[in-house]
Amino acid sequence: MSLPPRNPHTRINSLGSFIPFAHEDSHGSSSRHGSGSSQRSPPAGRRSSPSAASLTTQEHGRHFLANSPQYLFPWDSVEAHSMDLFHKAATLARGGGRARIHSAPLRPNEHLRILDLGTGTGLWVVEMADLYAGRSEVWGVDLAPFQPHLIPSNAKFQSLDIESHWLLGTASWDLIHIRCLNGVVRNWPSLYATVHSHLIPGVGYIEHVEIDWTPQPALPGGVGSSSIGGGGGSSGSGNTPSSPCLAAWASILLNCMDRTGRPLRVDPAETRLALHEAGFVDVRQDTYQLPFDRRESAGASASRASPTSASPTRTRTSLPSLSSLSSPSSHSLSVFPLSDDDDEGAEDGNDNDGSHDSSSPSGRHGGGVEKWFPRAFDLWLEGLTLMPLLRAGYDLDTIYRLMADVRREVADPSCTASCTMYIWTAKCSVRQER
Repeated sequence: MSLPPRNPHTRINSLGSFIPFAHEDSHGSSSRHGSGSSQRSPPAGRRSSPSAASLTTQEHGRHFLANSPQYLFPWDSVEAHSMDLFHKAATLARGGGRARIHSAPLRPNEHLRILDLGTGTGLWVVEMADLYAGRSEVWGVDLAPFQPHLIPSNAKFQSLDIESHWLLGTASWDLIHIRCLNGVVRNWPSLYATVHSHLIPGVGYIEHVEIDWTPQPALPGGVGSSSIGGGGGSSGSGNTPSSPCLAAWASILLNCMDRTGRPLRVDPAETRLALHEAGFVDVRQDTYQLPFDRRESAGASASRASPTSASPTRTRTSLPSLSSLSSPSSHSLSVFPLSDDDDEGAEDGNDNDGSHDSSSPSGRHGGGVEKWFPRAFDLWLEGLTLMPLLRAGYDLDTIYRLMADVRREVADPSCTASCTMYIWTAKCSVRQER
């Protein structure tokens, strides 16, 4: 199946460029000039403004939202870069190519309204707008501006606290998409109910994507699915790989986030039940592996052992006592230095016939999920860890040393751990008239 060409007017400052979208006036119209305006387009590269700077405060070298203390994660270019790298990894994990950026079915040959909650950099919105150009409007909402200036004509971004009141049109959306909002949302049943009320009855779908950070052994294939009556236990079930630092980090982080009342922990059974109780039907759960094992990535030696035959070798067999950790020499060291090719190759991840070779997370293409997920994680690690652990009482030196141990462990070529990406899709039921 041929895909629509990318909108030539689209410019995504992905891979680390923090470019807020134009603010809207009280009537909801954008202060950004349209394509017919004589005002010059924003220059390429990083752009800032006093209004954007006023949204954040700097702590420990990272920028955080000043007026949203409940949001514990950074709001800066490093976070933007990690979001875009994960978008690539998530797409490749389920087959690659822009046609794989969503799982929920959409009505053919119909005008579509699509909404992305917690849109982040807006890359998913832009790609969906391109994919369904000419027959869709795609909206992205988030707590504060974080998206590119130049976007497809059928894409729109708006600031919104998704746990507050929505003014987005009930019973009017074909698809409402959620990705990686565990740790942000306090009341999932309430949010699911709001989503249900905004979907077209009997037609609209919710799609919810989350990562279980508890490491699991990487297995061949990397994908499985179950319906609402199927399996899928709570986060952390299954065999634990020999990745003690990663496992300890995940346990500490999840426990710290539990204390905030906004859990980062994935509970598949609870999620399926909450969707059902909100009124959704045809609940489906798919799981995909996000491996740290980089041996199958592009450029890897063909003589290296496959994940199924590998016998991990560790120089460290247990995590040292956190109280004994000292200050690291450089907490910002990245063990996966980003190269100029970070923005290439991801969209080439689907076969010509649109099929997915499930024998490998990347199919037949090099530079698959096993390349992009470790890079995304490397950038995400500090943002995920810093504030949750600080607020739980961990000192800064301990936190940085823990992160350094995790980075060393997942960069080890013998690391066979993976995280699990869950995707739930469910259909809005036909509501009864009251």
